[in-house]
Amino acid sequence: MSDTSNLPVNRQSSQTEQTLSLPSQQISYTALAEWQTLFEREKPIAQMFHVAYLVKTDTAAPRPLTFVFNGGPGAASAYLHMGALGPKRLHFGDRGSLPKPPVRVVENTESWLSFTDLVFIDPIGTGFSRVLPQEKETPDKSEKSNSSNSNEPDSAKETQFWGVERDLKAIGEFIVRFLSHHHRWLSPIFIAGESYGGFRVAKLARQLQQEFGVGLSGAILISPALEFSLLEANDYNLTTWATVLPSLAAAAAHHDRAQWAGQRGDLPAHMAAAEQFARQSLIPMLAMGEAFPESERQAIYQQLAGLIGLPLSVVERLGDELESKSLLGNCCAIASGSSGCTMLQLLRSIRFPIA
Repeated sequence: MSDTSNLPVNRQSSQTEQTLSLPSQQISYTALAEWQTLFEREKPIAQMFHVAYLVKTDTAAPRPLTFVFNGGPGAASAYLHMGALGPKRLHFGDRGSLPKPPVRVVENTESWLSFTDLVFIDPIGTGFSRVLPQEKETPDKSEKSNSSNSNEPDSAKETQFWGVERDLKAIGEFIVRFLSHHHRWLSPIFIAGESYGGFRVAKLARQLQQEFGVGLSGAILISPALEFSLLEANDYNLTTWATVLPSLAAAAAHHDRAQWAGQRGDLPAHMAAAEQFARQSLIPMLAMGEAFPESERQAIYQQLAGLIGLPLSVVERLGDELESKSLLGNCCAIASGSSGCTMLQLLRSIRFPIA
């Protein structure tokens, strides 16, 4: 039995009663901000911070329960918590742009709380989750009592949680302890993760069942980072550019910045055209670099500009002025959001030969 009576750090939790106002209903829920102690060989080693939203219900069937985490690795769950899924979120601009300070918190009418209870987890080393101070063993008691850092967190202990397996084990232990503490083992259990959190979800889907006895009802991967070689393109890996182009074309079409490949509003046709362009035109041009015929290059520039919603002049200038940081900054200002900046990184690579 793990002993929590003499923890070296005693943090105060918070519990409040709130109401989420939706167009169709009022949802009363309990908001919890707590730390869950993790153990190693029956000794407390870390405390994992989390925020839980639990809806009050009179129905006999237990509500679904979803554990949520972001990625990084190294990110707390604040992004999904306050930017997408929680009952309250930051107030953004009409097109999702960051607001000017002071920032407001508003009701999130698209919160998942309408159909599942939510637990937002900060992995160890992120947010407010930290390893606990460990009492260092010394041969002399007087030396032990005079040591100024005997109760400081051990940096080696914290970094061990940043490895893949130890990170997964910590989250698994947290989920088990949360289910036991709140008597939620009979709830339909889901896990949801974004970016590297999607990688966590993929690994935990099996590990939770095999090693922790947690049967999942579903796993949700949000823009997951599963194939890490696709995250950074270079002269010897063109797959990233080919796979990201349809998403950038879709983003440009959504914001009405693209020249539609088919009928206006026909997103599947526009994405299909972007996929075909990436396979048949973009990859060969990137692979050949300066050896690619100039006349064909201009035609590809024209088609690329239309698909991703950037001015042709911007695409052409990027091809000739690869090292101009000021030009890149100006182009990012012209482009619509982060997708434009990502595409500009692609454009900077157009004239580099692979061979």
